[in-house]
Amino acid sequence: MVWFAIDLGAHYPNNVLSWDVYGAYLHLPANFIYDDPFLTDWSWIDAMNEKYNSTPSYYQFWYADTGNQVIKYPLGFAIIYLPFFVLGHLFAYLGGYPMDGFSQPYQHVIVLGHLIYVILGFWMARKVLLKLFNDQIVALLLLMLFAGTNFLFTTTIMVAMPHGHLFLFYSLILWFTMQWHEKPSLKNSIYLGLFISIAALIRATEILAILIPILWQVNNLNELKSKWQRIKNERRQILVIVSLIIFLGSIQLIYYKLATGHFFIDAYKNAGEGFDFLSPHTFDFLISARKGWFIYTPIMLFSFIGLRLMWKNKNPLFFALFIFTVTNIYVLSSWTCWWYAESFGQRSMVQSYLILMIPIGYFLNSVFQKGRAKQITIGTIIGIFIFLNVFQTWQLHNGLIHPSRMTADAYWAHFLKTNQNLAFENLLLVNKDVPAATRLENEQAQLKEKNIGSWHIKNELWQRSSSSKLSDTLGFYLEGDIEFSPDIVLDYTQVTKQKNVILKIRASFYYEGDLAAIKPTLVLKMRHRGKPYYDQYLELEKTENMVAHQWNEVEIICYSADVRNMQSDEIQIFAWKRGQGNFSIDFIHFSVYEGLR
Repeated sequence: MVWFAIDLGAHYPNNVLSWDVYGAYLHLPANFIYDDPFLTDWSWIDAMNEKYNSTPSYYQFWYADTGNQVIKYPLGFAIIYLPFFVLGHLFAYLGGYPMDGFSQPYQHVIVLGHLIYVILGFWMARKVLLKLFNDQIVALLLLMLFAGTNFLFTTTIMVAMPHGHLFLFYSLILWFTMQWHEKPSLKNSIYLGLFISIAALIRATEILAILIPILWQVNNLNELKSKWQRIKNERRQILVIVSLIIFLGSIQLIYYKLATGHFFIDAYKNAGEGFDFLSPHTFDFLISARKGWFIYTPIMLFSFIGLRLMWKNKNPLFFALFIFTVTNIYVLSSWTCWWYAESFGQRSMVQSYLILMIPIGYFLNSVFQKGRAKQITIGTIIGIFIFLNVFQTWQLHNGLIHPSRMTADAYWAHFLKTNQNLAFENLLLVNKDVPAATRLENEQAQLKEKNIGSWHIKNELWQRSSSSKLSDTLGFYLEGDIEFSPDIVLDYTQVTKQKNVILKIRASFYYEGDLAAIKPTLVLKMRHRGKPYYDQYLELEKTENMVAHQWNEVEIICYSADVRNMQSDEIQIFAWKRGQGNFSIDFIHFSVYEGLR
């Protein structure tokens, strides 16, 4: 814990209330300072963001049909950090700082809260492990957990992200699961229901933690029957647990109802991200160079060795730990953004590490009962894994591992290296911060152009054409109340089989009158099952060299988005009249450039 505190101090965040944390925290100032729980007043939101630079875009919330804005992050973070928010408000008052919810006192108390929750999590983890193993094994397990996994990076660098405080709640769930099975009292039932509810309110997928008490000490059919009988005998205690989960869970549903008029919604409201349960990304999640869990946290392989040992020895905890682990990996790897943005390894696994340390404990227990040679061998491997984790954490800090764009070539180019390979940037996944047009201009010789096709307007519909010239018609004429042209829709697999490409759309527009008033726009969208998740707009009134009374050729050059599912995604192209007036569109040519990483 001293190591944790020192490392956190060495990497103290300049603005902890930013990006995802900003969104989760926003419930607090919105409710208690600005009396604006549904963010209907943009003035304070823009003013605070301009002052503190919390987020480059407001991806953390979205407009509902009611006119309210919905924060996509659940209320759990706000609930557990409320005491620290109040403390920050008090310190701001006493210290003469702006009492705006984002000034330095608020920042510092959120870091303090994170520090307290992580330390409490470790303390509770030790209590849980001591009920199963001796002090020597527990000390080694805690060392492996902190220094041998991405727990180190996630809790010291990604301050106030949910994984650190969720680790505490998993520790509490495990502790009170044990306590309840020893003595199913009202107190233990209340605590168990409370901590499962809070975990689920922080991240909805943590409701999977309920599998632990349900399956605890169930390892065969007879134990399942015995467990069912015990549940019936203790139905009042079970009712307390279930009632608490429903009651506290309803807080989130009430928020949704007040904000949108509906109890159940898709809080992310983005077709580009969601759960792909029928096509999970489990292979990439576990062993890809980009974010493979076993690649960046290989010490966790011991957990599966331990699970096998538990199964072989008919350990009564095997079924609960195994079912939870497999289900958790399946659910987490089903998320579209399976690499979970910029981080070290699979941060989404960190909160459940205590569950995974239990099989490792049983494995170590068996090793300590073996000969000296095996103990030295396993100890050496553990030491290598700890060194690798600490070293690769250092590499990430120093730009030798990229937090989201790694490839196998990039990984091996820097494996155990302390100096950067000059070609490192070219070995990474494509950097989409570089404008696509600039990349195409500089790298076109290295890319493969693929012509998808040309289309002309015929009978007011797009028809494929082999001609690269304008037709003799007037194209599609957007006049009066006509807002959109017909669209061209292509399955993504018709366009390319690669995930990262450059898209190039050329189209011809004809207009009369004031271009600024007409506001003609060329639109490209990527859609998942008909719902858009990525769009590019070329607003012609902002385009140079447009001339009235003649055809003007324009083009969109952009990257493809992170494709959600190649088999069910599609690309849509059309024209949109955003203003008043008339214009025509004709001849669209579509090509892609393949060969990006």
